[in-house]
Amino acid sequence: MRERISPTMAWRATVGLALAVVLAGAVYSYWLGPDLRYYDEQDYYMLATHLAQDGMFSKDGVHPTAYRPPGWPAMLALAKGLGLDVVGIRVLNFLMLALAMVLLFRIVARLANHEAALLAVMLVIAYPVLFYTAGTLYPQIFSGLLLLCCIWVMLFVRPGTLMGFGYGLSFAAFVLVLPIMLLLSPVMLIWLWWRRHWRMPVLLALIGGMVLGVGAWSLRNTLVLGHFVPISTNSGVNLLIGNSEHAQVGLGVRTDISVYKAHAPKDEVAQNRYFTQQAMHYMLAHPAKTIRHYFAKFLNYFNYHNKLATGGEATKAKEMLMLLTYGLLLLGLLARMLMARRQKLAHEEWLLLALYVASGLAYALFFTRIRFRLPFDFLLIMLAALGWHACIQRWRERSKERGA
Repeated sequence: MRERISPTMAWRATVGLALAVVLAGAVYSYWLGPDLRYYDEQDYYMLATHLAQDGMFSKDGVHPTAYRPPGWPAMLALAKGLGLDVVGIRVLNFLMLALAMVLLFRIVARLANHEAALLAVMLVIAYPVLFYTAGTLYPQIFSGLLLLCCIWVMLFVRPGTLMGFGYGLSFAAFVLVLPIMLLLSPVMLIWLWWRRHWRMPVLLALIGGMVLGVGAWSLRNTLVLGHFVPISTNSGVNLLIGNSEHAQVGLGVRTDISVYKAHAPKDEVAQNRYFTQQAMHYMLAHPAKTIRHYFAKFLNYFNYHNKLATGGEATKAKEMLMLLTYGLLLLGLLARMLMARRQKLAHEEWLLLALYVASGLAYALFFTRIRFRLPFDFLLIMLAALGWHACIQRWRERSKERGA
């Protein structure tokens, strides 16, 4: 059926909405001011400050660390090097959200049509948690933009060997921003080989670039910390938070692990190893409980509210807004699945769905919360847009039949 909105109109509307997000985000950023409300924001900003001023990945400018993945602090350090303060970095975050909207439009337009693409952009606007998160110094919006770049390459690019190596290096940089992508890389590689028919030399070059990029940071950790640390030293505490006797679904960093902290070594590498060992010991000692808890954490990944460690940020109104807006996306996905009999899901749609589900399965190994899911919600938005657009098309068909 012919589109009711022309491609030109859809594109102009998308650009207009993206510019509106940047403008509204700038106003919101200046209203928020320079204060950082969350501990993680403060930690990222401190790392970025010492990286920009001292050239050292450190919390105090004296002792090197690998507690956080380096990608996002490096991005913040670059922004600081360009003269941006906290408010300016917030505005930069909104600019990245606008770029994600534009790229989202391009992807969905290629998968379906410009009407569905515009609908996807409108769903971003209708999902205000993305706007709220862009007002923080969290890496979620940047990660979402990088994920959409990965999707574009996976769906539409057929590179040569040299370019494949470059994509591998780029993906390694993405892993250093969002390490969970390392666990999702097998899904992506299988897709490229099976559905996109990338040649084996290209895939090997891609893997080589990934190994080289992540390996370079691992080598830095080995040299400055004296121990092999692949990405960061916070994986152990995250594993323990999600897998210990006091762990509860949705509790997250509020989980009481004080007993372990009291006996943990002071050195961050030894501490990471200790926390990992304690979590593994608990899981092996309680296999049935661990399995039940794992699937409960997986279901919690799709929750609409969390118990926050920072008091005063969660309200009933915000929770209801999240329920309605996230529910709108889930209903769009449900509509697309129900219409699969009339219009089978394309291979590309199965990829988006597989990555979305796989992200939940990966995070459930540790613990789950809304913030972790947000970069992958861009995948859900694409699927929801296709679902709602299919509903609109069906309604038009029935209206035409009644009119006839």
